Amino acid sequence: MTPYKRMEYQVDFTKASLLEEVHEYGSRAAETSWHRLLRLQPQCGFGQLGLCCRNCAMGPCRVSFFAEGPQTGVCGAGPGIMAARWLARTTSTAASIRIQRLYSALDHAGGLNRLVEPFTAILPSNPTSLLHAQSIPYTVFGSKLYSRLRKADLLPKGPMPEIAATLTAAAMGSEADAERLALTALRLALSDSWVTSTLLSAATEAFTRHREAGYKTPGQAFTILAACLDEDAMDRLRRALESLGIQAEVLELACEWRGENPVAADLAMQELLAYSGGVSLVAYKWPCVTPATLKAFKGNAVLVDMKTASMSDIVEALQKASRKTVEKQPRNIPARRYSLTALYTETDNLKAIADAVEEGAVEGIALLGGCGNPKQTHGVSAELAEKLIGNNILVLSYGCTSAVLAAKGLLDPEKASAKAGDGLKKIYKAESIPPIIHIATCNTWIQAMHAARIVMEQLGLGLDEAPVAAIAPEATGERMLSTLLTGAASGILAATSALMPYQGSKTIRTLLTEKMAEKTGGKLLYNPDPSILLDSTIQWIKERRKT
Repeated sequence: MTPYKRMEYQVDFTKASLLEEVHEYGSRAAETSWHRLLRLQPQCGFGQLGLCCRNCAMGPCRVSFFAEGPQTGVCGAGPGIMAARWLARTTSTAASIRIQRLYSALDHAGGLNRLVEPFTAILPSNPTSLLHAQSIPYTVFGSKLYSRLRKADLLPKGPMPEIAATLTAAAMGSEADAERLALTALRLALSDSWVTSTLLSAATEAFTRHREAGYKTPGQAFTILAACLDEDAMDRLRRALESLGIQAEVLELACEWRGENPVAADLAMQELLAYSGGVSLVAYKWPCVTPATLKAFKGNAVLVDMKTASMSDIVEALQKASRKTVEKQPRNIPARRYSLTALYTETDNLKAIADAVEEGAVEGIALLGGCGNPKQTHGVSAELAEKLIGNNILVLSYGCTSAVLAAKGLLDPEKASAKAGDGLKKIYKAESIPPIIHIATCNTWIQAMHAARIVMEQLGLGLDEAPVAAIAPEATGERMLSTLLTGAASGILAATSALMPYQGSKTIRTLLTEKMAEKTGGKLLYNPDPSILLDSTIQWIKERRKT
């Protein structure tokens, strides 16, 4: 018996077709993240709350959440330092991933010597100098946010010096003040997003030239999964296909989905995609391809590691994959990415959105992202998106969440408009601006923040005053934490249902909520119930409109 029913592109996000199916057919030979999560229950409460540390050879240490029991580790670190060290190391990982991704894009393009709008107004004439800069120009943040960050002593340097400062502070014996260490991590998160993600956005908008390969092989479904490939890897794959005279359907994982090719799956769905039998070859390179995913695909598809593969290796893999018989061709879900450049240049869409916000047709803007977390009901992001647009809140989606929205048909402007409130219906009819806009990948998510910032600045508002919120109910990886921290530190609500390992420290919880609101106007909100999270987000946006 086939362990999973054959899927069409993405499984239907219902209990009957996903969760029951997983439990019925799951086994060690064909398991998913849902099986492993169940097997690990109960998960360690110390780890979930961030009350443990294994950073040095004196540990591992764990401290008590209550008055009884150990209150510090061997070195004297309590809950605050442990949580702050986790923030520091996590944001450093996120920043390193985006920097490495940027280096790859710059190598492929031969540098960043030309910019497209609106990056010409955002970045200096020598953009890559920002990576090591001791100060960042106000144009990167916008004048209002720049002033607020400077007043709060959160104005970051370039990402390279911020990584060095953050990891140094996180070392044992280096920083004994939990709040100060956490603020160092916040500066890195801001630099990671506003500098590195902006540079990467500019590079990909200026130089990415993907080609969609049409599925035309008679009588045979030949499908390639481009799993988090950068520009160089995509180009080598395309050239290998051309050298063989082969045309294939190319799918992309959601975290690096740029919109040129169809989207295949989010983080949680990779293994189910593997077991569907609908993919002939997997070409992979960047993060978000888990060890379990590669194991699942190993028996169902040809694998090629684009980090080390030569052109002859790629050609050989394609020849082998083209001979595989695939029972079901994945279904193409049409969806378009509206990049920041497209929104800026196509009939002045951002001005039209600003006008709609001012008139009240659009209540505000929600930045919707996330990874796909088996701890949440899968597809919950689509439910939240429908309720947001039903309340006339424009949704800018990015990363893996866009795969969920695409599978639900919500990236089809007509279908989304049918579920939207009257205000969003009006702007779609008048300006062809859809209620839900897929704007960026996980690495270039800052395009959503820039779009919101530019819209609100046209109304004379900074982000700390604007009806803007970021919501990520299924946040999972390091980059999503950095994204959420950036949102809060930039003056907006950043909301998630993912339990992050800082909740065990009252010092860090207070810093990221009450104190953050005083410093920047934003805050980080956690609630395990996505419906409550949504209500809080809508309330935040409506309260901002009143003030």
